[in-house]
Amino acid sequence: MLALVAVLALSSSAFGEAPFWGQLEAGPHAVGFESSWILDVSRTYGDAGGARPVLANVWYPAQAVEGASMPHGGYLRIASDLPEVAEFVDDLIAYERSVIRDYVVGDVDDAELEAFLATPTACHRDAPPAEGRFPVVQYHAGFGSSFEDNAVLCEYLASWGYVVLGSSYLKGDATSFNIDAADASFRDLELLHRHAEARAHADTSRLALIGHSGGAHTILQFAAQPNRSADALVAIDTTQDAHSLDDPRWRPMVEAVLAGKEHIDQPLLFIAPPHAYFSLGDTLLHAERTYLTIRDLDHDTLISQGTIHSDRTHDALERDHEASASATRASYTALCEYVRMFCDAHLKHDAAAVRDLATRHTDTPVAGAGLRAEHVARGVHQPDAATISDNAPPTPREVRPLLDRDGSEALIATLRHWKDDSRGATLVDATFLVPLLSELVHAGRIAEARALFDFATEDGTDLIGRMHIWFDFYVQNDRRRYIEWFLDVTTALAPEHPDVQRWRAFLEENTRQR
Repeated sequence: MLALVAVLALSSSAFGEAPFWGQLEAGPHAVGFESSWILDVSRTYGDAGGARPVLANVWYPAQAVEGASMPHGGYLRIASDLPEVAEFVDDLIAYERSVIRDYVVGDVDDAELEAFLATPTACHRDAPPAEGRFPVVQYHAGFGSSFEDNAVLCEYLASWGYVVLGSSYLKGDATSFNIDAADASFRDLELLHRHAEARAHADTSRLALIGHSGGAHTILQFAAQPNRSADALVAIDTTQDAHSLDDPRWRPMVEAVLAGKEHIDQPLLFIAPPHAYFSLGDTLLHAERTYLTIRDLDHDTLISQGTIHSDRTHDALERDHEASASATRASYTALCEYVRMFCDAHLKHDAAAVRDLATRHTDTPVAGAGLRAEHVARGVHQPDAATISDNAPPTPREVRPLLDRDGSEALIATLRHWKDDSRGATLVDATFLVPLLSELVHAGRIAEARALFDFATEDGTDLIGRMHIWFDFYVQNDRRRYIEWFLDVTTALAPEHPDVQRWRAFLEENTRQR
């Protein structure tokens, strides 16, 4: 209780003092923001069968204006006189507030939520647009997120001369306010593009698509379809990046991208935590790819919503928190700067950005050390295992060809060599090893999987026990196919483990009941 009181005392005073930009340097433009609704009469929405309402949020370069900037709660000012919207907009706002509460302020009283919503953003609502025409960025949020979940990145890009559009991308069947991440999202992206075309200051001939999590799934599938192109793509943690193509949890997205991979030929930036090995990205041979891994960010803190949460909620008894929070903020700042540089290089063809993109973070020799960028040319499928040096551990992406070329014994010897070296921490972490073990099992390489499992658990680490959270999640969500896949892996690795026996008994009992 004392720790909780200390947390609230430390965090609540930060609200209302400054925007959430941290050390980000603003561009030459003020930031305008406007929000409106578009009715797509070509589609129906809900039981009444009315036109589909599409929220159009626009951040844009603006002329300097006086007065206070818009508070974060201004993003929830989405009411409309349109009757089709008025029927559900209050419920949508309530949903967005609940997501913000969950992902930013946590389980606290309403005063904390209102304090967050009162904090200034960098935006001036309905400010006059700046003179000129600017490239367009379309942003797509992820599963279960709120439509302003990466508002800092959107504001930041607008300050540097981009018109940024986003939406709520509601489920096409109107069953929830979650994102659709399929055809309804695709058509919303197209509608927003037409909305941008009507703006005199938006140059839609220069277009980037950015998505996080389920939004990253969406933009990749969108780009994989014919006649749905963009000049650059930024996929921020698809979550598949650290798993094999055969993992059933991402199969629909993977299959859709592979079916149309010849259409993905624009520069593509993948961003992920350091365990990623980008198996899907490596199949996109028509595209020039950049893989950016970041040590101090996880899935949630790769967007501003999670970074804000990291800044303001923590265990007050953890001595290293201040340094950890500072590293998170610095890494998110570097992420935003890198995304802008990527867009500057490929949408503005800025010569300095092109030079910087070729070199920034590329001299980081070890995965998991700060930020590491790897550029992959068109036609290149994977790195050459022979390039791995004894002076540095292999990256997760280099492990696959090493394993295929030299087998599990050689890989285990390499991992053992780096096990006690901080530079090899990524490779002996469960987050990396569990997907690799799963991949080996489902490839029929059981002996190699067991040998690697024995190595990973020889110090007493209970990998199976650490996997129970996934099993519980699949059970709660009735994902039977995933349960079976999960049990195939754990049974092959440790059939006598008590958790495996318990899970197997649960599946058998559930099968009899059905």
